[in-house]
Amino acid sequence: MARLRTGLECGKDRAAAESHRQLDLPWQVHICSKEGRTRLDAKEIQSVRMAAAVESPTRRLLVVRHSERCDYHFKKKGMRSFVLLSLLSTGVKWINSAFDEGGRYRRFDAQMPATLAVRSGGPQDFNDDTPITTSGYSFCVRTGNHLQLTLSYSISLMLVRNQQCRVYLPTCEKEPSTLSLPCFSGELLRDRGIIADYVYSSPAYRCVQTSQGILEGELSLIFDCLGLGVKEVRIRIEPGLFQWMHWCKRGLPHFMSANEFSAAGFPVDVSYRAFDDATTFDEQETLLDYYNRSFALVQRILKLHPKGTILLVGHAGSLETLTRQLSGKKPRERAAFREFLHGTSYLAINEVIERNNKWKITGCPIPPLINSGLDRC
Repeated sequence: MARLRTGLECGKDRAAAESHRQLDLPWQVHICSKEGRTRLDAKEIQSVRMAAAVESPTRRLLVVRHSERCDYHFKKKGMRSFVLLSLLSTGVKWINSAFDEGGRYRRFDAQMPATLAVRSGGPQDFNDDTPITTSGYSFCVRTGNHLQLTLSYSISLMLVRNQQCRVYLPTCEKEPSTLSLPCFSGELLRDRGIIADYVYSSPAYRCVQTSQGILEGELSLIFDCLGLGVKEVRIRIEPGLFQWMHWCKRGLPHFMSANEFSAAGFPVDVSYRAFDDATTFDEQETLLDYYNRSFALVQRILKLHPKGTILLVGHAGSLETLTRQLSGKKPRERAAFREFLHGTSYLAINEVIERNNKWKITGCPIPPLINSGLDRC
């Protein structure tokens, strides 16, 4: 009979725990048997899977906005600082300080990414296709941690309900203040096992980085303990997830290809063939066109996946246009859409679940981590 033990109890041999990519979180629980083994037997694994199938909705769609943009960060920073105002008064000019004459990247600020991909069009390709900040990436990982935490607790509750084990929850010695999340709150104890089975991303660099960070945050020893192993999920680049073309005043950005992202170290599925071709997008696209483009795309993606959790990483408007018609509602008028955008922060999440062949918007499944970036892109 298996029981749940804390990360510390299971981790007497901390080096072994680290080798399994354990995330050292004080509120995390892992499954171990009374003999101290790290895997459940076949019957126990099957019972957990059957319980999960009963507890989970048929499908879950998570639409996430990308994290904090570098260009907007330095634009705002420049506006706050007289010294930097002349250099960074626009979001584009950070590039002039980030690359030398030979095109070599150099960090001039702690919020700059540690590395940036080499682009076929040179550094200027980042003008309209910005990366995210260092803090922004950290929050992506934390978002993945939160989503994975709900899975850990969901499994705990399912095991208890099926009388397979007792639950030993650790005492949270320190509340993670940066997450504004009290230990063992009602939200985290909900029976909501959330882990991405499929990940689709807008071709925008900031969205692919965000996807990578969320996936990184979801890795945990919990998969090994269940006998499932760490499932490798690769990002599918889907141009149809890009934002409303109305915002592209200088035309469509020069995006990196899936092969270029893969060569730069991103976990991208190079075999995926996208539904849409961004070069065919109408620069005069109306708001209704944008809604219809998004709705048509999400329907095609859902046809590929009859079950599981699908993560779509896009832009502020994506949380609205990818979910509204899917849930049976009419597209918003322009004023209402603008109001929605101004209330959508970085890393905001809109969850839609399917039950009895109907989709229902349930909102954000975890506490918001960032309350900034209330802009349109």
